[in-house]
Amino acid sequence: MDVSASHQLHVEIEQLDELAAQRQATAVLSVGLVPGVSNLLARHCVEQSTTRQVHIGVLLGSGERHGPAALAWTLDGLGRLHGSWAMRFPAPHGERTVHRFPFSDQYTLSTTLNVAASTGLCLDSRLATALLAAAGQPGIARLLHRPWVRRIMLDALAKIKVGGDGFAVTVDSGTSQASFSGSQQSRATGLAASGFLLDLRS
Repeated sequence: MDVSASHQLHVEIEQLDELAAQRQATAVLSVGLVPGVSNLLARHCVEQSTTRQVHIGVLLGSGERHGPAALAWTLDGLGRLHGSWAMRFPAPHGERTVHRFPFSDQYTLSTTLNVAASTGLCLDSRLATALLAAAGQPGIARLLHRPWVRRIMLDALAKIKVGGDGFAVTVDSGTSQASFSGSQQSRATGLAASGFLLDLRS
């Protein structure tokens, strides 16, 4: 069972399909919030709409503590995709600007639902979101990928906390919208994965 948001990791796992079939092994991908719940919301919106395009907005709490791997993945994602748009999240977040980010759901949805999908990220802190957008500019993103700068940034991200632990996911297909929100995104991801596992075993 995979709960990561890395498209590259999903591609590498999918390449093991033949071996898994030979060994009678099963892998379940896109289990969690994003991807996971976001895929389910996208499916709901597509089924209620005639359009073949969805926009996904992800709002994460910049005050929540994340592990080294999650911080490294976030840093590596800066500057890889471009584009920004407005999304309306459940209260108390309201309308926010999200910046496109390489969450894996936007790639898998093109295959599973035959739609064009774009996923954008913002943080609950508007200041932190502005810094995230600035860090995604090509010149700054290249600088952040230098090993010594990367080490400094990862250390700083692990220590500096601005914002809360709320999260929200919104999907918009133009004529249909669906949202999901809560607190403690890391814990919620684990609960979603464990719930799926229990359902699978039953």
